Amino acid sequence: FKLKMDKVDSSDGSKTLKGAKFTIQATGADEGTDTQYVQKDGTLGSDPYEFTTTTDADGYASISVSGLDVGKYTVVETQAPSGYNRVQFDFEIRATYDGTGTLTKVEASTSNANAADASTDTTGLVTVTVKDKAGMSLPLTGQAGVTATWIAGGIVLAIGVTHLVRSRRENGSEE
Repeated sequence: FKLKMDKVDSSDGSKTLKGAKFTIQATGADEGTDTQYVQKDGTLGSDPYEFTTTTDADGYASISVSGLDVGKYTVVETQAPSGYNRVQFDFEIRATYDGTGTLTKVEASTSNANAADASTDTTGLVTVTVKDKAGMSLPLTGQAGVTATWIAGGIVLAIGVTHLVRSRRENGSEE
């Protein structure tokens, strides 16, 4: 089956996000017991392949890969677009065949509707829409404000120790 994974803003589905990077791990079906990752050509390999979203002619940021089997897959976003949080989710491809072995239906679902939605069309194309939430970055340690706080704390501590030593000396000389 062919997978198309679109990357959008979770609050505005029409806003596509490029520059995201993903790995796709096969976690079910015929992969065997070894950890297997989907490669660029749709085959499975032992090393993770990092897919990068690109913008197509319609302006959608997506990845495409053909050759996926029926089964479960785990998607890990290794790099989110600037200003967004990374996501991780599972999706599953299911197929129904009639008595003669003819494919009659393809279904797809995801494990986390907040992170992604999955759908299929009549040709067997599986579309997963990955929804990223805008996030904030944490302040960096070592910024000037943090350094100044450490210096001020050290000065106050030194003054306190100096005062304690002097007061003990004065008390010792009075005896």
